Amino acid sequence: MSDIIYLDNAATTLPKPQNVASVLCSCCNKYGNPGRSSHVLSMNSTRLVYSCREIICSLFNYSHPENVIFTYNTTYALNIAIFGLCPDNGEIIISNLEHNSVLRPVHALCEKSQGKLTYKVFDALESDEKCVSSFLNCISGKTRLAVISSCSNVTGKLIPIHKISEICRQKGIKLIIDAAQSAGIVPLDLSTLYFSAVCCAGHKSLYGVMGSGFCIFSHIENPEAFIVGGNGTQSLSPLQNGILPEKLESGTLGVIPICTLREGIKHILCVGQEEIYSRCRKLSETLTLSLKNIPGISVIGECENKVGTVLFNVNNKSSESVSQALSRKGICTRGGFHCSLLAHKALGTENTGGVRASFSHFNTEKDVEILINELYNITRN
Repeated sequence: MSDIIYLDNAATTLPKPQNVASVLCSCCNKYGNPGRSSHVLSMNSTRLVYSCREIICSLFNYSHPENVIFTYNTTYALNIAIFGLCPDNGEIIISNLEHNSVLRPVHALCEKSQGKLTYKVFDALESDEKCVSSFLNCISGKTRLAVISSCSNVTGKLIPIHKISEICRQKGIKLIIDAAQSAGIVPLDLSTLYFSAVCCAGHKSLYGVMGSGFCIFSHIENPEAFIVGGNGTQSLSPLQNGILPEKLESGTLGVIPICTLREGIKHILCVGQEEIYSRCRKLSETLTLSLKNIPGISVIGECENKVGTVLFNVNNKSSESVSQALSRKGICTRGGFHCSLLAHKALGTENTGGVRASFSHFNTEKDVEILINELYNITRN
């Protein structure tokens, strides 16, 4: 990747830390099917998978590794949590910055309920105070569940999830948190946070490979199984009951992606989340200030509390064409709508989309400088 400037880390982080790349090459012939046999290769996998549950708990300061459920990505985790915890009737609250991985399952459940289940959307675009106020205004006596991202994948805005969590605790509302964009960057202490489930991607800021993700369930929850099949236990029963994690982990786990996820978290614990956040935030601030000095470029969704993600547009040019022009120069960004109907409607970019540049702590000031120079050239053409 020496000739590529990679600024699409909100989709998948690249490059991966060296320890992640090294273990990927070495583990293919070391692990059998976990939990299915007692031979050495199967036991190797079983130990590996459990050690990854433990290191995830270390990252989130949580003491229930058995409640870590491995999935392919955040989308699977969110579907498992939403379908597993959603009530048969009442109201669900989501924000106007949610990814379609929240909107679509919630919308589908409400459509199928024949009016028994509805959802409301609160405004998370403004200040923390207004965000919390809008959330409170959506709560009614029928509210049973809130599904909320802790960080927007479109603008990088951090939502005041701790304040919302405390409100949900007081009101007895189940809370599912989408932490795909914040896990590994912004510390999330689950020992002090009220939650029903936290859903994460392994391949984003946790530095695992694609195909890794997980959901952490609260120890007080007993979600229904959304995907059923073989899980290595109670094989003579036609029903899938039992306890976590096996209850929610049907089929063969992605042991190799899980192995890389463990290594990615080791890297984060070594570097420190505060250091990673500080570096990414500084790069995004430098880019934002520079973009404001280029005539014809608009920064979208700027806010004070955010991670290292910047959304912008070049006037009179489509976001896809700008991203493609940058790609021809070896700069990887993402144009378009970022799988988030609600966010782009809230931002007023539902017709244009936007160009997203998102940083990891492997990016440098030089990357920002080169991006700015190319954007100058694009605005002049």
